[in-house]
Amino acid sequence: MRIVEKIAIFALFLMISCGVYASPEICRSELRELIVPPLEHVAMNKRNIQVDLEDTSDGVYSVRLYVQADSPDNFDKRVSIGWVNLDTNSMKVLDMTRDPDHPDVLKVNAEKYRKFVSDCIRKPSKAAMSCDELNKHASHAVASIPLSESGMTVIGSGRLQFYSAPSLECKMKGVFILTGESVNAYIKYNGFTSVAYVSSKNNDPVKGWVRSTRLKRNDLEISPREPANNQ
Repeated sequence: MRIVEKIAIFALFLMISCGVYASPEICRSELRELIVPPLEHVAMNKRNIQVDLEDTSDGVYSVRLYVQADSPDNFDKRVSIGWVNLDTNSMKVLDMTRDPDHPDVLKVNAEKYRKFVSDCIRKPSKAAMSCDELNKHASHAVASIPLSESGMTVIGSGRLQFYSAPSLECKMKGVFILTGESVNAYIKYNGFTSVAYVSSKNNDPVKGWVRSTRLKRNDLEISPREPANNQ
């Protein structure tokens, strides 16, 4: 048996034995099949509706509903048409579009819901994970932030602390930026956002996780300078 075949078989064995998360494409497809069919208050063809995970907090995942729309004023070619929350604590799916204070409960397929949670957003115990492991898990758990939406500015008061993983236990000592600084944002996970910051005095990017509540999307939709690719 050739070495390549042995490696492929070994990789397959690890996937079966240890379990792996589904790819972002598969997860997005599963999420769409879970949410879109039971939508009730939509005036458009459901076949045109797409979904993306946008943020998460304490087991509640915010899902953006959108349709493709190509126009000069629409930088990412997407128009939001609503929001849905996946509450994995109560295993409910809440349509927030009409009234966020009194959301509509969607009648989703329970089996598909469990499968999506298991395949895509099941969270391992943080206590059993190192910061490095948590960083790797979070980096592949959800979809990336579109490039057109990645330019963000630090808001709020005080210094913004960097973390090596999306957890308060993973503080990068002495690494922080100030209010008003611009960053490139890549991924949102569990109340944190993965960012890169390039100082005007130093071309080496500082990469890490910061609290999402301290970031605001740039009004001009222009991303800050892309960090150099130091490999």
